[in-house]
Amino acid sequence: MEPWHLAIRLHQNKGMENANAAKLGDRTIGAFVGNNGNYAITTYTYTNLNGEGDPNKYVQVPYKDQLAQWHFVFLGYSRAKRQVVGFLQWKDRKENVNLENINHYLTNSVYVNVGKDRFYPAFNGHIGSLKLQLCSGAFTPVFPEDPQPPQVPSTPPPPKPVDPTKPGDPTKPSDPTKPEDPVQPPRPADPEVVRKCVSGQVQIGDMPSSGDKVVDLKVTEDKLGSAIEYGYGFWTRWLTRWPDNLIKGASEPWYFISRLTNNDPYDNIRMGDRLLAIWLGQAGYTFITNDVASGNPNLNKQIPYGDIEGVWTYIHFSYKSGQAVGAIRIGDKTQFTVLDAKHDQPKFLRLIVGGSDLKQYPGFNGQISSPILKLGAGSFVNTEDDFNKFVLACNPRPEPDCKGKTESKLIEGIKKYESAQPEFYEHVRDEKSLFPTMYGIGGWYKWEPTKQEPWHLAFRITTNDQKTNKNAEILGDRTLAVWLSDQQLYAFATYTYTNMFGAGQPNAAQVIKHQDKHTEWHYITFQYNRETREAYGSIVFKDGKLDLKFPNTNHYLVPVLRILIGKDQFYPAFNGYIADVTFVNCQDPYNPQFTPGNPPELPKPPVIPVEPPQPFPEPKCQMGDETIVDSAFDDVKPLADIEATPENLKDIREYGYSFWVRYLSRHPKPMYQGKSEPWYFMSRLTVNKEYQNVEKGDRLLAIWQGQGAYTFITNDYKTSNWNAAKNIEYGDIEGVWTYIHFSYSSVTSQSVGFVKYTGKEPQSVTFDVTHDKPTFLRLVIGGSDLKLYPAINGQLTRAVFKIGAGAHLDNVDELNKFALACNPQPKEVCSKAFEQVLIQESKKLQCWEIPSDPEAAFPSEYSVSGWFKWKETAMEQWHLAFRLHINKEEANKNAERLGDRTLAAWVSPAQDGIYAFATYTYKNLNGAGEPNLAKVVPQKQQQTNWHFIFYGYNRDTRKVEGYVQFKDRKETLLFENVNHFLVPQVYLNIGKDRFYPSWNGHIGKFRMNLCGGASRPVFPKDIDVPPPVTPTPKPPVSETKEICLINTKLVEVTKNNFKDVIKQLEALENSEPTEKTCYCTVPRKASMFIELYGEELSNHVDNPVIQRLIAQNQVRLRI
Repeated sequence: MEPWHLAIRLHQNKGMENANAAKLGDRTIGAFVGNNGNYAITTYTYTNLNGEGDPNKYVQVPYKDQLAQWHFVFLGYSRAKRQVVGFLQWKDRKENVNLENINHYLTNSVYVNVGKDRFYPAFNGHIGSLKLQLCSGAFTPVFPEDPQPPQVPSTPPPPKPVDPTKPGDPTKPSDPTKPEDPVQPPRPADPEVVRKCVSGQVQIGDMPSSGDKVVDLKVTEDKLGSAIEYGYGFWTRWLTRWPDNLIKGASEPWYFISRLTNNDPYDNIRMGDRLLAIWLGQAGYTFITNDVASGNPNLNKQIPYGDIEGVWTYIHFSYKSGQAVGAIRIGDKTQFTVLDAKHDQPKFLRLIVGGSDLKQYPGFNGQISSPILKLGAGSFVNTEDDFNKFVLACNPRPEPDCKGKTESKLIEGIKKYESAQPEFYEHVRDEKSLFPTMYGIGGWYKWEPTKQEPWHLAFRITTNDQKTNKNAEILGDRTLAVWLSDQQLYAFATYTYTNMFGAGQPNAAQVIKHQDKHTEWHYITFQYNRETREAYGSIVFKDGKLDLKFPNTNHYLVPVLRILIGKDQFYPAFNGYIADVTFVNCQDPYNPQFTPGNPPELPKPPVIPVEPPQPFPEPKCQMGDETIVDSAFDDVKPLADIEATPENLKDIREYGYSFWVRYLSRHPKPMYQGKSEPWYFMSRLTVNKEYQNVEKGDRLLAIWQGQGAYTFITNDYKTSNWNAAKNIEYGDIEGVWTYIHFSYSSVTSQSVGFVKYTGKEPQSVTFDVTHDKPTFLRLVIGGSDLKLYPAINGQLTRAVFKIGAGAHLDNVDELNKFALACNPQPKEVCSKAFEQVLIQESKKLQCWEIPSDPEAAFPSEYSVSGWFKWKETAMEQWHLAFRLHINKEEANKNAERLGDRTLAAWVSPAQDGIYAFATYTYKNLNGAGEPNLAKVVPQKQQQTNWHFIFYGYNRDTRKVEGYVQFKDRKETLLFENVNHFLVPQVYLNIGKDRFYPSWNGHIGKFRMNLCGGASRPVFPKDIDVPPPVTPTPKPPVSETKEICLINTKLVEVTKNNFKDVIKQLEALENSEPTEKTCYCTVPRKASMFIELYGEELSNHVDNPVIQRLIAQNQVRLRI
């Protein structure tokens, strides 16, 4: 006995989302049998809405020596009582279970593992009479007064030995990663006796190799009648990497596709188990039937195949009068195989398609479309003419996945990369409905010289995610990839598979020598065309183009491509600039005559316009240029580097400089870790043309931003102190305009520094020092100061360098008169209210990130507001209403970084329906803070009615305020002492982002307000009125695809029975039907009703059912 065996586990986390006991909901209610003599009864509880709780709360119940005796287990949960109760009943005793204060999430579905899951060994014994009860009364069910244990079924006889080269040799299915969002496959209609071509559902469904069957259809004797002719067929395509990721290809001997059996239950290879069955073997499609005359349950033949990756293939298998005929249609070629076999008259039929077939084989991996099961005349097909007439005529090959060119801008404009940067971002092109056969990438690159590693990544497209990617070991690691090498070349790499069984070359590489042209702008492209089986690479340099060609290149067909630009987990980043990177799919991007146009222009390094100093004979206020210049912490070059020549320094006794500055944590470069360095360089006045940092005269008048204070440093030649320092402390200086002035006078032998914060009186420091008379002065503002320190992060303006009379200021009056009077504090760009109306009428939304208008830069107030109306649907735990944030695209980590959730709201089914509103706050300038401050608002069943939401922030009051105005009440929100960073732009997702499911319903009159008054906006007069909603018509086709498939009577509407159908439909208006009936027609032309029914239809246009029929032109109706 192992430590634990699973008895039962009811859980809320589906499939691969279940992490055993790591997540809340993994163990909703469960029972495990331990080798310690106990049952473990488990559950979970959440403690708050921030994801905290106990995922494995349990009690143990002794089973003593009675585990091998029949015993009854009951476990139940009541959300109203917040309680898990249960009991274990043996013949002579009863053990009760009671766990209180248990909070379970409200969910729309639960999942049950009985006796076995993927984490624990199976229960070794019998389980019977198992029931799952839900909703009212499930917590206190009524059990039988005299319950009896179930009968133990007899053990089936062992299977007959079979040839291991045939599909009788069971193999365990592989267990690859599940797809994120598997597409539910279509099911065939319950068959009726037909004498014509029958069309299956044309939707395309996924068939995971490790999954369950995708079709399971039973036909009972009453529906079979005396049918002696039957068959089935479908379109399918093998995909090595979807929906399961079969890294080793089709390496197993057999992959189960389908079986038609007349046994219920069926086994594997008994007579009748493989009435008409199909496997994919390594030598071909294997068609298997049974012959009762010879007693052979496994009569088989094969049709060989070649490269079937992504190739739509029609498979058909049918029987009549001693012959079973299999057919394969690949491209324009049809192949048949005939098996002479005798079948008994079936009294029952069951069609199984896909899955692991009783867990004996891995399943066919790929997709399926248009499945049909046919009985009676026309079911048997043994000629190409019949195959075309009765099968393909109404089941055409699925349409190509990619029909038109799709372009995605991965980088717009110019982006700087550094070889030492740790972070990278994975762009996921996950349009899962698309399986592109052509795709390519192109962009501008410019290398900045630095110490070069052997390889630096330019870009990598891969089919393998970060967990499965092994750099160059697995096919698909390098779908299309380019690196810069220290050997003066670019390396282009791709991959190719050489057979269906996992063999291939994961790193097919060629090179282009750049001849030192990589430091100038050049355009790199790499494309693939699956139809020609070729990949093309090229680099366009300033003086010409160099091309590469990779012939005979086979890529797997996949819907998801992952793109990493400039950096991945294996290689240092490209050091330099990357611009205007575009990804193209669904159209051949290769063009031998392609020219990328003019290269981008790098913005010129920011410079503070500072006038060279001229000596003043008398004091005066010197005005600085009011241009505001950005200073990034990683800037190397100074913003200003000005010299005063010896001619201008004659008889000079005073000198000094000044500027306005404001520290910004997130602009122009985001400092996610805050001010983590001890010193940030701001400025220095030196007498040395080539200075060394702390030598004599290097820090004549110098300023650094330290931790918690501005540090002023000067020299004292009398004491040979070259680093005399004093501090002026600061508090929260995020976004605070600060005036700094530092000067010296040989008359008073003093250096005086001033700091004036917005709205406060100036503070000063004074040094009693002596300077030698300078013959040369050099002022440096900003930059890395000989690469010794990071620069201050923020903005500077109105810099002034003064010499002569009035250059030295030693009191506040002089500071006001000769400095601030002509250099006032910069005006706020964003002082007046600014409104962006993003949605006027109501909309349904997709993923969409909207930047705020650049004209409304650095808003200290902002808010969002709009009308919301939820439409009932099966809900996930959270659906996004909106998210305003400051971390754009790849910088956003959902809730890890400050600013991920600036102003955000989600809807959840938890606690009978809530809104969760979130914001963030920084606690200091060193990166500390809370990225996810949250409060909830109960919906009280009002979410499906129009309701108005307002949510805003005011940086002056440090408050986040909001409200939700429901029809019958108003719920308010208030967060106090909230610190937001000052940023030039914010970004907004409405209804959808890349982290959460979409808002389901309507959003209207949605607006974003910025700048002055935005936290108390003046709304338009019509804001109290919800927006109009234009109902989206529901096509009967979408309503009826599922309903008209199983256990449904199928009636085709024809010219002959049209009047009878009308009468039947009208008769059912006020009565309940005794059976489901699907009335359908498959028109060939849009005007088919006129052609089919003539003017008779005009007599019935007021009938609502017929109106729906007319509106669609091609429909299935349900009753």
